[in-house]
Amino acid sequence: ASKLAEALVEALSRPIVAQDRQVFLGTSIGITLFPEDALGATMLMKNGDIAMYQAKVAGKSCYRFYSRAMDQAVERRVRMEQDLRGAWDRGELAIAYQPIVRLRDNALVGAEALLRWQHPVHGNIAPSVFIDVAEQSGLILPLGRHILAVACAQARRWQDMDLGIELTIAVNASALQLRHELVEEVTTALEVAGLHASRLILEVTDNGAGLPAVVVPPVVPAPIGPIDVGSHPASIGDTTPTTLRWLGCAGCRARPRRKACPRPRPSRHWRRCSRP
Repeated sequence: ASKLAEALVEALSRPIVAQDRQVFLGTSIGITLFPEDALGATMLMKNGDIAMYQAKVAGKSCYRFYSRAMDQAVERRVRMEQDLRGAWDRGELAIAYQPIVRLRDNALVGAEALLRWQHPVHGNIAPSVFIDVAEQSGLILPLGRHILAVACAQARRWQDMDLGIELTIAVNASALQLRHELVEEVTTALEVAGLHASRLILEVTDNGAGLPAVVVPPVVPAPIGPIDVGSHPASIGDTTPTTLRWLGCAGCRARPRRKACPRPRPSRHWRRCSRP
């Protein structure tokens, strides 16, 4: 079974040419064994589906054998998704603002809006856990609208305080949001808050998908400078100097690449990376 799965993953990972463009497919394979895992076809299909889901979570282009421990992991994930639904209305979710400074003179230039979840039973849940659930379940879409609205309103309040500095607000946007009504949502949030588009920066989170795969709509009314590598392994070796304006590294997990690549021209704004 493992040899067949490896052969399928390798064969399907080869690029497919469509309309003079190369298209790459991600393959996730779940394997369950008869009679070790189950005796009936229904349970075998269920176990195979659970194993396939674990392969997707592992990063795709791989296979996983079913184990009974997977049932518990899936159950926990389903329960977390259920708890996350309505968490905003119940007041469990809040936005924290992380300062962004300019390394040249340590001047404060803005803040990044970060979603935090204080679960009534489990306490503070790490964003790396529940954001992944939100993206895979589609809950990131309504949550993203709430975050945009609150962050823009907060940036407008800072502007009205006349602090003597022009602060920007950075908001994360997932690839799923880019494929939906992000333009309309950004426009609405800016208009309601009365905030100029230059004060809002959208951060495109990579989540291990590879930076070149991130496509940004050119009509988004706010600058999309940062590309946030996040906590997943990723390479920016193929990113051109004109593409990279900011770089956010979670936990300072940046390592130099062995292969030489063009060095991006630094912008005047770089985020200070702090260890957790």
